[in-house]
Amino acid sequence: MSVGKDARVTGKSFSQLLTTAQKLFKLIRIAVITLLRGLWLRFRTYSDFDDALGDFRDYWRIYGGVNQLKRSIWLWSAFAVTIICAPLWLSDEWTSIPLGVVPNLLGFSIGALAIILSFPNSKLFKFFAEDGKENSAYMEFSARFIHFICVQVSAIISALLAKAISIPYFPWIDMLAFWTFVYSLLAAVAIGFSVFRLSQAYNKYNDL
Repeated sequence: MSVGKDARVTGKSFSQLLTTAQKLFKLIRIAVITLLRGLWLRFRTYSDFDDALGDFRDYWRIYGGVNQLKRSIWLWSAFAVTIICAPLWLSDEWTSIPLGVVPNLLGFSIGALAIILSFPNSKLFKFFAEDGKENSAYMEFSARFIHFICVQVSAIISALLAKAISIPYFPWIDMLAFWTFVYSLLAAVAIGFSVFRLSQAYNKYNDL
């Protein structure tokens, strides 16, 4: 009888503990939602928030949105490389690679974009602007370059998060961070082909 009574007491204690944990989790969830809602409302008060959000929407629309991203051969090639390199990103020190490579690549990308956008009055770029068309070749190329920069920034941030948040037996953060890192490298190839296509168009334009 004593053993059965102890078992009932233990089961009751576990049930109470589980109920307390559920209530605690609910309170934490409400607190997090309230905090995020407060931060969102706070951000909305900043004068440049709407401008930044509008710019992001314009870039994302001209780039092609989620459909363009899903059809990207570079994104899925990066995923394949990520799977192959699993032993690397499962190690502890892999984050030093993107944190050492991507910032230099990002500086070069921003400088290259500044150079490209510094010639808006040339005949070539007037030709690419297509009389102010919203989805002109000029705007599409600019959107692709902005996408290239956003991916690089995402690679740096995700590598920092992977370095700061280490969860044993839960390597998904490392996998996503490594995937983003490889994609940022392959996106350099993609933007290179975009420059090549512009060069072809320039060469054809000169022959007219």
